[in-house]
Parts: sequence; structure tokens; C-alpha cells
Amino acid sequence: MIKVLSVIGTRPEVIKTAILHKLLLENQNFELTICATGQHKTIFEETLSLFELSPDIELRYVNSNLPLMQRVTEITADLDTRIRELMPDFCIIQGDTLSGYSAAQAAFMNKIPLVHIEAGLRSHDMQDPYPEEMYRHFIDSVSDVLLAPTYLSKQNLIKEQINSEKIFVTGNTSIDALKYALEKIDKPGFDPGFDLDRKINQVRALGKTPGLITIHRRANWGEKLQLTLLELDQIAQSQNLYLFYCMHPNPEIHMWVKRTKLSHIDIYPPLPYFDFIWMLKNTDLVFSDSGGIQEECAYLNKPVVVLRSNTERPEGISHGGAVLWQKFDVEQMAKYISAAGSAPKDIYGDGSASAQIVKILENKFLSIGS
Repeated sequence: MIKVLSVIGTRPEVIKTAILHKLLLENQNFELTICATGQHKTIFEETLSLFELSPDIELRYVNSNLPLMQRVTEITADLDTRIRELMPDFCIIQGDTLSGYSAAQAAFMNKIPLVHIEAGLRSHDMQDPYPEEMYRHFIDSVSDVLLAPTYLSKQNLIKEQINSEKIFVTGNTSIDALKYALEKIDKPGFDPGFDLDRKINQVRALGKTPGLITIHRRANWGEKLQLTLLELDQIAQSQNLYLFYCMHPNPEIHMWVKRTKLSHIDIYPPLPYFDFIWMLKNTDLVFSDSGGIQEECAYLNKPVVVLRSNTERPEGISHGGAVLWQKFDVEQMAKYISAAGSAPKDIYGDGSASAQIVKILENKFLSIGS
């Protein structure tokens, strides 16, 4: 049996590995150990439980207020100990997080083969997003199996002289999770929390367009967050929108939001994943700095304004469903909504990525476990 260690620490990592984890647990060829780094705590555990999953290993909590390098050092040291105890046949990491970066270092230093889900994403700017772009480059440089979501991602890796035989295009696992969530919320009786159904109906009854906001990236913290929210509030007023802001749990984000007076934006704590997907499906326009939400919006044919100066997911821009914040024209909102509605929905995947990954892992590692 093949021993697999999967390291996750944030809610997006839970979501994007959930279906793969379920398939690996069902597969008799694999012995899966899920390690939680504690990077996100409460929303991490809540999201795992939605997928009927739980961690096998939980690292000691590292204070999120510590300097970034200190957090990396402590998590990496803890992971190093766990990896040497477990000695897995390979290690899975997802995306571009502090947890993934730490796991990549620990696995590489112990000569454990590394599998990277969501390989090859590039903004081509080391400072935006910071530090995620650096994480991506490092993780891909030491990975043995690189699971690229799109052919453009694969080309990015080839340009960096990474052996093409190590690269597999699978689509993004976020779409697998999205399809799972849509099945749940489309069942009769599903009721999102916070009375959201009634509030959306009220907004529409007033002739307003409901929209959704998420902001979490480090580059948008501080005064920039406040200025962005104030500008969105003004846009909502001038364009007859009403916006729902799902606030990230980071304490610094909370501090700046409390200082900001908003009249056309409702503020909510992080919604459970299924409730959030319900909101995504039932609003007409999205403002977000999230990468995963760009993928989800494409599949749902929802327009997304990317609250960044660039994106490592240019496919959405090319197909017209996404627009960068700096190029967003409030007078063209109807055009964005129309373009998103007619764009191909499978540019980031069709929901089969996890099943493809299991086959790739069997072909690569099955001889080890036999």
C-alpha cells in the first residue's frame, strides 16, 4: 500500500483537496494521512466537516500575528519531524500557501517525492501576489509530479525548463468541489444561513442588483482595503447595486473594516462553503482578489472583477468573464455580465480533475507500494 501524506492548512486547500482526499480514502492502493498545519483554524475545521473529512495529524498552533518568516520556520520544523516519523512514499500539497511552501521544504529536505496540485500558475510579478508568487516558483522547482490546471499553466512550467514528462494537465480541483457543493445546495430544503435567501429577494424587489465581495490577500490589507471598500460602496450607490461582503477572519482585516463607514455593503463573517456557493450562484456580480473564486465564477458564468493589478489565471480575462480592477469600467457592467454568461464554463476544468489525479498517482507510485 502506498503511504501518502497530504498537508493542508487553509480553507481553500481543504476545498481543493476534498474530492481527491475522498477518492484516495476509498482506494485500497493508498493509505492517506491528512496533516493540518493550523494556518486557518475554525473555518478550516468547519469546511473539512462539510466534506465528512477530518485530519489525522494536527500541528501545534502557530500565532498568525508572528512575522511571516518565523511562522514558516516553526511550521516547517514541525512538518520535518512528522515527515521523518511517517516517511510517506510521497507528499501532496495544493496551491501557493504558507502551509504548502513549508511542506515543500520539509519534504524536499527529507527526499520525499512531492506532488503539487495547481502547478504552473504565474502572475510574473514576485511582489504581486506577495508572497504567493515566490511560493509557487519554489514549490514547482522541487516537485516530482506537477498537476497543472490548464495548458497555459503547463507552458509556464516548460518555459522554466521543467521536464514536460513530470507535468500533467488535469483541470482545477476547485471545480470538482464546486460541483459537489452545487449538488448539495440544489437539493430541496437547503437553506443558507444569515437569512440570505430573504435578503437577496429583498434586494431584487427594490430593483437593485446583488453582488458579492471577498478580499483576503496580503497585498490588499491595511489602508488599501479601506480605500477599496469605500470605492466599491460608491460604485454600489451609483450603479444601483447592493453588495454582500464576506469578511476574512484575519484580525487586521477586521480592524480596517471596523474603521470604514459603508452604506451599500452588508458585512458577514466567513460563510460556510455551501452557503458561500449559494451566494455565488444567486448574486449577479463578484468583486474578489481570490484565485479560486475566479475559477468558480467561470464555471457558474458569473462576471468577476479581480481586485488586483494582475492575475495568474488569465484564461478568464481572455474569455471575457473576468476583468482586472484597474481596467474595470462601471459603465460597462451590463457588457461584463453578458460576456460572462456566454463564455465557456469549463476553461478551468470540468469536475474530473481529482479522478484524473488518482490515475496519475497510481501510474507513478503503484510500483512503490507493491
